[in-house]
Amino acid sequence: MLPGLLLTIIAGLAVVRVVRYVRPGYIIAGGLLLNAVGYTIILATGADGGFGGLLVAFMVLGLGVGAAETISNDLILSSVPPTKAGAASAISETAYEVGAVLGTAVLGSILTAGYRNGVVLPAGLAPADAEAASETLGGAVEAARGLPEGAAHELLESARAAFDSGVVTTSLIGVVLMLVAAAGAVIILRRAAADH
Repeated sequence: MLPGLLLTIIAGLAVVRVVRYVRPGYIIAGGLLLNAVGYTIILATGADGGFGGLLVAFMVLGLGVGAAETISNDLILSSVPPTKAGAASAISETAYEVGAVLGTAVLGSILTAGYRNGVVLPAGLAPADAEAASETLGGAVEAARGLPEGAAHELLESARAAFDSGVVTTSLIGVVLMLVAAAGAVIILRRAAADH
């Protein structure tokens, strides 16, 4: 995740110069579209993308987040008088944190539900191992260590396929949400610019 974080910082610094020439709403929409591209990379490559696919996806997401977040924070702070800047900054930071946690919780729950619905547990698995394997991919890997080779292979294949399916579903939802948010940013911020 480190390269993505580095690109988030670089994008946040670079976009300050770009906003002089491009409307803020377009930059925010562009950042959200980059996020959609990042999710699309995960969606398209799935398990076949391996580490490289995830690395590229997180780098693209980092660029998108850095651009969109920086400009949205700037818009929030510049829309209030200087005496209210502290309160506006707190609201902006709170909204970002709540959005990040809520997004992680909702998308993580969807991924977990997809995994649970897709994993097939072999017969004869101890109850504690069955529970762990049905909860997470890590639990399935751990449970497979105590199984005969054939059953272990079967469990691992099923768990990996279920996890990959959950990731694909979650990525598809991420793409749709980013596209809707980008369209919303253009429409809402165009109206806001017209009102001023």
